[in-house]
Amino acid sequence: LSVPTRQGEWTPENFDHQYRGMVSLRRALEESLNVPMARVAIETGAEDIVRTAHQAGIESSLPATYSLALGTGEVTPRELAVAYGTLASLGVRREPSLIRNVDAMEGEVAVSLQSQPLADRVFDPADCFLVLDMLTGVVERGTGRGMQSVLGGRRVAAKTGSTQDGRDAWFVMASGSAVVVAWVGRDDGKPARLTGGSAALPV
Repeated sequence: LSVPTRQGEWTPENFDHQYRGMVSLRRALEESLNVPMARVAIETGAEDIVRTAHQAGIESSLPATYSLALGTGEVTPRELAVAYGTLASLGVRREPSLIRNVDAMEGEVAVSLQSQPLADRVFDPADCFLVLDMLTGVVERGTGRGMQSVLGGRRVAAKTGSTQDGRDAWFVMASGSAVVVAWVGRDDGKPARLTGGSAALPV
């Protein structure tokens, strides 16, 4: 796949430099295949991707380019947690709130928040359900298989990710009650040859 852009020819590749022909969107997500996701970005349009990301909870400025579908925009772990939390709550976006205290007594855990976070429905629940269902395959068959041994058969939605030159490695996991984000990388932005499955998932 080669796409002409204002910056020159863009030729996305899969991590292993192999091509698999026609694949389902589910398999592309499970195996973190770049080329199919680039094709989705071209069909969808970069502006729509930016708008959807901002609706989900990403606040950082994002480049309206097709490569955004492969993670070229920089975001914080907090933003990613809010965005995946929007998916996990079937389209209801909640602003983060600090935890005041956690009480654990006789096997019961109670969490007190400093304020009740504001909530706003931004996506159709059915659409979010389909995305979450596809993301469960990341742990069951894909790049997040390393989580199976600690989940005890529980189904969770997850996604691994890494940026150009392995500077950043990500792992995000979402259930019906929690979202966990792990980021591993260098603060100076130098290449570190990291992948989400090998560096961030173990965290």
